[in-house]
Amino acid sequence: MASVTTTQIDLQVVRTESVMGVQSNGEIFSIQYLRALAALSVVIHHASIALLPNSQTLIPFQAGAAGVDLFFVISGFIMYYTTARRAVQPTDFYVRRLIRIFPLYFAASTLAFLIARITPGLVRTFSANPYDYLRSILFIPYYNTTTKAEHWIVPLVRPEIGQGWTLNYEIFFYLLFGLCLAMPRRFRTHSLVIVLLLLSTLGMLFKPSGAILSTYTDSLLLEFLFGVALGHFLIHNVRPSLKISGSLLLILGAAASLIVQFYNPHLLPRVIGYGLPAAGIVGAVLWLERAKLIPRWPFLLLLGDASYSLYILHGFVLAAFRRACADFFNVNLISTHIGFIVVSALAAEVVGVLVFRYAERPVTTVLTAAYKRNKDSRKDSATPASEVAS
Repeated sequence: MASVTTTQIDLQVVRTESVMGVQSNGEIFSIQYLRALAALSVVIHHASIALLPNSQTLIPFQAGAAGVDLFFVISGFIMYYTTARRAVQPTDFYVRRLIRIFPLYFAASTLAFLIARITPGLVRTFSANPYDYLRSILFIPYYNTTTKAEHWIVPLVRPEIGQGWTLNYEIFFYLLFGLCLAMPRRFRTHSLVIVLLLLSTLGMLFKPSGAILSTYTDSLLLEFLFGVALGHFLIHNVRPSLKISGSLLLILGAAASLIVQFYNPHLLPRVIGYGLPAAGIVGAVLWLERAKLIPRWPFLLLLGDASYSLYILHGFVLAAFRRACADFFNVNLISTHIGFIVVSALAAEVVGVLVFRYAERPVTTVLTAAYKRNKDSRKDSATPASEVAS
């Protein structure tokens, strides 16, 4: 996802620590709107291929998969945006990221594993293998053999929650980003760029076949750098000529990628075919917001808040509706597919919002508060008695 994937964003940081001055209260409305769009695009894409075997579809919506690329760009932007002008300890960064991502993903992966163990065959994409489950919740990439379809030319990295493959990229990016936070501020971005470029180059040169190495050297990692670059251009004093030329290159590159994708979807690598347009979209809406042309729509902000819950849980909703649809409707009709996409997407949105409001947000709040209390208590215990007395 932004991250989203999972990219996914720490909303409290985003809404209270603006360094760009986009809105008077520090909120970045456009990022929230894009998160909502990215998650919904992925849901519609998955819904469009859910009814027929081997991911066949009567209503192609392959472009919806680009929601993942949008999440990656957003994630890179937000990680840079929230740390560029303040001191952040790597440990603090890692803990807050895990608090944000792990609880819901752990709960969803555990539920998927239990369903596969208790009612095998009920859902075709869950694995009952304990080893698969363990690797899933530890964000260790592996090739999934449980859900292998005949039309797959190569094995795919798919954990218990299929779309969780994107979190493997997010977590690895967080790991590298956190290590760079330990460096002097002037070296952070340069170090991150060098490492990700080196890993992507090694991947393109040697094309490793193992799930772990192929993930950690995938050129998709460069999409995070697109977001980092957007953040750098927006919050630093860059020469106007450089900003204009960079913007033009981004626009032209994104437009060229879209044109090529339209005529030959498999010609370009994903980082170019989907990543560049995603970066163009994020850059465009951030520029519009900086110009104060993006209004505040509370409903879209809520959908943006709930995008992670929607992204992680929509597979359960689609699976339930798919079984009901197959029992009562002819899945070979376009009208059935249209109805299924609309109803299941709306239902998934409702589930996402409810889980966010009554589970994800409360758990995140409690864990964050507990971590802060623990951190403060350790800080107090480390303070010398003489300083306390003075």
